[in-house]
Amino acid sequence: MGQTLSEPVTRKDSDEGSDKRVMFGLSSMQGWRINMEDSHTAIPCYSNTNASFFAVFDGHGGDSVAKYCGKHLHERIFHSQPYMDQRYRDALRWGNLVIDEDLRQDPSLREDTAGCTAVTALLTRDNVLYVSNAGDSRAVISTRNGKAIPLSKDHKPNDPLETARIKNAGGYVEFKRVNVEDEDALTRPMVCDDDVLGSLALSRAIGDFGFKTNTQLSPEKQAVTADPDITEHEMTDLDEFMVLACDGIWDFAKNDLRRNNGLLFS
Repeated sequence: MGQTLSEPVTRKDSDEGSDKRVMFGLSSMQGWRINMEDSHTAIPCYSNTNASFFAVFDGHGGDSVAKYCGKHLHERIFHSQPYMDQRYRDALRWGNLVIDEDLRQDPSLREDTAGCTAVTALLTRDNVLYVSNAGDSRAVISTRNGKAIPLSKDHKPNDPLETARIKNAGGYVEFKRVNVEDEDALTRPMVCDDDVLGSLALSRAIGDFGFKTNTQLSPEKQAVTADPDITEHEMTDLDEFMVLACDGIWDFAKNDLRRNNGLLFS
């Protein structure tokens, strides 16, 4: 399982906050990893815009990419022309792709081998929720009548659409993992749960530049891309709460928020 500790770090770092429209709570735990590789963003009201922004970044191969995204992705989105034009889908997509390019162009990060998933939630002043996802972190809404509404889809290499893009970019899928015919990729760090040298268990992520080496293709068409799927959901009084979480949580919760309230919110 890559580099791990002999015993997990179970201390939880938690926080909560609110404004006149939303309340939030957050918690993170290092677990078995050598270092805490995940990051998050929680902004109940951004700069008097009446828009809320929340995000979870599940890092792998190091913490640099996840931490960078936690600090800067929302700034890129809120300051973008699409956001100012109220083209929120375009703003979220642009944010993912441009932060990926920012990392590639940063002299201190361009050679970094880390990557991260990114699941983000933008709640506009009109109470429309936009969820952007790249990777296998998830966003799920729980309703007052006991239903769980998934707002994201996991991006796995064995998904037919993902496999087609991977192959077109010169990669291949083996044991449900992305592999590329690139000697540099063989120096990639171990990643995720069942690690295989030079391979990745995700088909979309920010960072992971060893899997984005086809110079003939755009960023959206690389074997691993930061290009997100985006879901739009109009909030109603039936919607009670939303959970953004890394895949480790969902391995236990299985999207069943009601049954797992004790797990998610204790």
